[in-house]
Amino acid sequence: MVRLNLLLPSALVAFSMVGVPMTVRAEEAPVPAAHHEHMHGAGSEQMVEDHIARLHRSLKITPQQEEQWKPVADVIRDNDKTMRALVTEKRSRVETQTAVEDLAAYSEIAQAHAVAMKKLSDIFSVFYAGLTDQQRKLADDFFREHKHRHGHAHP
Repeated sequence: MVRLNLLLPSALVAFSMVGVPMTVRAEEAPVPAAHHEHMHGAGSEQMVEDHIARLHRSLKITPQQEEQWKPVADVIRDNDKTMRALVTEKRSRVETQTAVEDLAAYSEIAQAHAVAMKKLSDIFSVFYAGLTDQQRKLADDFFREHKHRHGHAHP
């Protein structure tokens, strides 16, 4: 039986902003142990907090903007918790589920990811509208660089 690994790109786990979870054969996409642990281990919550802090610093959020920033950070955290729970559930059944069940679980994760992205997009667009021109440029650059660093080729 081919063993499947559920991969969750760091942008999704850590930031729930980019990347789509996927199921691949381990032989086709070897994942460094550190990356696998990084994506699925207990440290992923800390990764989310680190990423939120990095974005906060990168955008140079002022004390006056904290009230508008908090809902963005909360959605990122909530999205991460939701996705981690789905991934954990899927991983717990990987050795016993049928191909149909595997596809259904992947579909559920993909749908949850779409919902998470919509929530984040909605709240971030409100936050973005309140940023200065310089902060908007910083946000645009942050997202571009993040995609480039993590190899995401979203349009």
